[in-house]
Amino acid sequence: MTVTNSVISGNSAGETGGGIAAWNAATTTVTNSTISDNLALGHLSSLGGGAGIFNYYGTLTVMGSTISENSANYDGGGVLQLWPGDAYQ
Repeated sequence: MTVTNSVISGNSAGETGGGIAAWNAATTTVTNSTISDNLALGHLSSLGGGAGIFNYYGTLTVMGSTISENSANYDGGGVLQLWPGDAYQ
């Protein structure tokens, strides 16, 4: 998934990834974008976070972007990287 020059805002998810949810070895790149005011409502450590970006078993690259004011019931209000994977900024 590639997100460029975008605004992702005001979304919610019942579990993870209110803004972006990337699963199972996905490659996700976010460039010159804003990810804000998203919610992740789950209640378990693996399914209750990453309100801005949730990345599971994949590669995440964020460049020149703003991640702010996201809220999760559990972990990673802004970004939650789970299990083996890579995150770059």
